[in-house]
Amino acid sequence: MAISVVRSLFAYFNEDYTDEDLLRLANIAETFAHGAPSGIDTLTITSQSPVWYEKEHPIDFIELSDDFHFVVADSGRIGDTRLAVESVAHLVKMAPKKIHRKLERIGKLTHHAKQALEKKGKHILGHMLNEAQKELEALGVSDAGLNRLINFARKEGALGAKLTGGGNGGCIIALAQNEVHSRQLADKLRKFGAHAVWPFVLKGNKDK
Repeated sequence: MAISVVRSLFAYFNEDYTDEDLLRLANIAETFAHGAPSGIDTLTITSQSPVWYEKEHPIDFIELSDDFHFVVADSGRIGDTRLAVESVAHLVKMAPKKIHRKLERIGKLTHHAKQALEKKGKHILGHMLNEAQKELEALGVSDAGLNRLINFARKEGALGAKLTGGGNGGCIIALAQNEVHSRQLADKLRKFGAHAVWPFVLKGNKDK
């Protein structure tokens, strides 16, 4: 939304802008919404390739070697990123070793997911999504409504599914088997009660 608003204002005043202008202004809204954003959301929206982000490392882009078909489903409830971050921070204070282990595992799963995206590892990626969801549930950032959509997507053949965004409301993302299955899964999630559904594909470089 921040990107769209900034673009529309430039268009209204018939002014030119650079990608740097777009990201800088959109991140003002992100800072208001999230407190201390990484900048990854705005960069991802404006990028043609998946973005690889690690704190204190240069931002990189993931080169896909295959097409990956996803479905995003909205629970219809607004998530609260700030609240989720504060909740996890509280858990870290209460049980630092246990929570740090879970956060480190999510980090390792993310690296495995990157490798799967780069090496046509569709089933491996699905497994990583499922494993990450287990840890997110343990951290308390998932909820019954999200879990219901996730479990339904898996039951209907999704290779993997997890929450996406801050959690406790918001959306889930599911990895479909192929383009046809993506459309079928989107339709079933919509009928199951998802507030809105968006199938999309990440296009890979078939020459790799």
